[in-house]
Amino acid sequence: MANNSPALTGNSQPQHQAAAAAAQQQQQCGGGGGGGATKPAVSGKQGNVLPLWGNEKTMNLNPMILTNILSSPYFKVQLYELKTYHEVVDEIYFKVTHVEPWEKGSRKTAGQTGMCGGVRGVGTGGIVSTAFCLLYKLFTLKLTRKQVMGLITHTDSPYIRALGFMYIRYTQPPTDLWDWFESFLDDEEDLDVKAGGGCVMTIGEMLRSFLTKLEWFSTLFPRIPVPVQKNIDQQIKTRPRKIKKDGKEGAEEIDRHVERRRSRSPRRSLSPRRSPRRSRSRSHHRKSVVWQKIKATVFDDCKKEDEWKIMLLDEFTTKLLASCCKMTDLLAEGITVVENIYKNREPVRQMKALYFITPTSKSVDCFLRDFGSKSENKYKAAYIYFTDFCPDSLFNKIKASCSKSIRRCKEINISFLPLESQVYTLDVPDAFYYCYSPDPSNANGKDAIMEAMADQIVTVCATLDENPGVRYKSKPLDNASKLAQLVEKKLENYYKIDEKSLIKGKTHSQLIIIDRGFDPVSTVLHELTFQAMAYDLLPIENDTYKYKTDGKEKEAILEEDDDLWVRIRHRHIAVVLEEIPKLMKEISSTKKATEGKTSLSALAQLMKKMPHFRKQITKQVVHLNLAEDCMNKFKPNIEKLCKTEQDLALGTDAEGQKVKDSMRVLLPVLLNKNHDTYDKIRAILLYIFSINGTTEENLDRLIQNVKIENESDMIRNWSYLGVPIVPPSQQGKPLRKDRSAEETFQLSRWTPFIKDILEDAIENRLDSKEWPYCSQCPAVWNGSGAVSARQKPRANYLEDRKNGSKLIVFVIGGITYSEMRCAYEVSQAHKSCEVIIGSTHILTPKKLLDDIKMLNKPKDKVSFIKDGE
Repeated sequence: MANNSPALTGNSQPQHQAAAAAAQQQQQCGGGGGGGATKPAVSGKQGNVLPLWGNEKTMNLNPMILTNILSSPYFKVQLYELKTYHEVVDEIYFKVTHVEPWEKGSRKTAGQTGMCGGVRGVGTGGIVSTAFCLLYKLFTLKLTRKQVMGLITHTDSPYIRALGFMYIRYTQPPTDLWDWFESFLDDEEDLDVKAGGGCVMTIGEMLRSFLTKLEWFSTLFPRIPVPVQKNIDQQIKTRPRKIKKDGKEGAEEIDRHVERRRSRSPRRSLSPRRSPRRSRSRSHHRKSVVWQKIKATVFDDCKKEDEWKIMLLDEFTTKLLASCCKMTDLLAEGITVVENIYKNREPVRQMKALYFITPTSKSVDCFLRDFGSKSENKYKAAYIYFTDFCPDSLFNKIKASCSKSIRRCKEINISFLPLESQVYTLDVPDAFYYCYSPDPSNANGKDAIMEAMADQIVTVCATLDENPGVRYKSKPLDNASKLAQLVEKKLENYYKIDEKSLIKGKTHSQLIIIDRGFDPVSTVLHELTFQAMAYDLLPIENDTYKYKTDGKEKEAILEEDDDLWVRIRHRHIAVVLEEIPKLMKEISSTKKATEGKTSLSALAQLMKKMPHFRKQITKQVVHLNLAEDCMNKFKPNIEKLCKTEQDLALGTDAEGQKVKDSMRVLLPVLLNKNHDTYDKIRAILLYIFSINGTTEENLDRLIQNVKIENESDMIRNWSYLGVPIVPPSQQGKPLRKDRSAEETFQLSRWTPFIKDILEDAIENRLDSKEWPYCSQCPAVWNGSGAVSARQKPRANYLEDRKNGSKLIVFVIGGITYSEMRCAYEVSQAHKSCEVIIGSTHILTPKKLLDDIKMLNKPKDKVSFIKDGE
């Protein structure tokens, strides 16, 4: 929040009493010093400098709490890096989930050392809470009156407001507390104040407790002198109250003559943490569904009051948890520290361990090493949760070795990563090699990976509470057929064994399984929508974008918590480049318009909006940098290349004229020295795809002229995916939907095949011979549906039944970002059916070409080359 605004005055108007109440303080501050001011503090109604009352070093905190804060690694290391008010406010927003002084159960673990000490600092009191560490951090900043106003009127999180009020309770004179709090005593915004949850109260109820009670959970507030306390009690007693329609306190105001003191938005927070603007209906997202299932089946299953555990994860479960929760979520579930099961660890024999692992030999062996014998056990006991079915051989191995140390051993059936709200992956990139390599020695490996993928896909369906009809693309390879048969069999077994499930027959959803070769064009074409373009042209790893601003290196995570990213990621780069500057101008003009007003109410509104302005601008700067980096790669060479690619992919030019000579279109790209090898290979592939395969002689000539003999397998090995390379295919290319009437950019005329498939599937237009079911087709998807003879058939009968159904797609061998985009577009256009798309992994053109090059190499050589990169 900016501190250069004109000082607040006491000349408020009645309708703005909310903002004025916090600014109009008593002139007398009993015992208050000047805080951090460099000149005598101007206290009371006119000053922005906020004097401190009581002990200016301890903030009047309980000595045990203060000692634990000062010795906490979180305070000493992480919070030390935060230098500004805004950074601390951001930290409160993301990290605070309650306002108790201690983390749940930690008061009974006094004296613990070792790994427990890494959470918030362990001392004689326990593990001091994030909230109180941040409260003391605010104190070290010596807040101004306007900054405190910004906290208590903040619109993004009730916990930011709660710490603002707590700051006032600890640092302001008792005689001033009523003036600070009085306007907020009927505030109805909810928050859960208890560590671990279970004590929801409104801001108003919390403030009444601050004013009338000395105790706050296991600590004490500064004492209020008896005369002042009597005056506060009398004020509360005579204060008009709000009454609910049913007669209970709190909702509808009966006293019409009493003006509403605050002008906060009537929108209510959907959760104790986040406001509606931030939440974006997260409860409907796949990530939230997955986290709630993990919470219910793992953490709730083994949770005990006041007991902390150590959590052990393997590579896959680390990614799984990282995709759907944060460390603060684990802390709230009683996890003090998270460890990698593969690494050597010091024993902590006084604590129990929670193992969340995949049912593989490697992970199970690591677990068994932790419990080799009773005298060598690293932990007091173990709770084991497998992501999916554990083979009998591994289960018996655990049972024979250390059954006495195990408190739980369960399979939770979540073995996929919820990448986005409508996208999932199995995180098995090796499946590409096993499914498409021609090496016969890989047959056993292929069978094993098919079984594993089928198990994982079943967990996707189970998490969605679906038992879909399973169908597949029948040609040209049989991978999809084999996997579909396995999935259908495992789905039947799963719902037969799962007695708790209410699902016994097929639900109104379908699962379509496809081999990667169904659309080779979309995998190598330069896509110009924002997300696909960025991941293709820029070195983005693990969704982390690195950029420079003001001469500094910075990082940004491209994730769904970023509303702006979700809003623009599927838009064309030209639209993005127009939209972001417009948004920045809008925010700038709004800010300037607000700053131009000098009334108290305008300044109060500005204080509330400033952090929001700053966050919006920060996001826009990130995405503007991202867009400009994309254009810097695009302008020199890619722009001309895109026209050639589109003409080859579609067989027509931008005017709709048929391309008569594909080689003539290709040659300028091959002769251009500015294009790199990968771009030339991509263009050659598009040429071959456009003519449905070529001759050996022609392919050799292309390879020699471009001098890519060492990379020729990037072209030739496409045949292992069932794509015609050499010789030309005698079969015609599949017909495409006519989309000539759709508005599009000249360099983005191509539409991925997956969009045709999704639309045809929803509209029951897929050919049953080309797309056979390996199970009974749900009536809603096959164009039929039994209607009682006594009922009058309705034209929209099937549409009614299809509402709320899901179309689940799985592509063997990876999906592209453009195909992910199509899932959202089709869901938006056909609101009765949600499309959820997934694969073994996510593709970018360069990574795919590297993988294709290795298909005809022995597996050991593939692993060696990749490890050496």
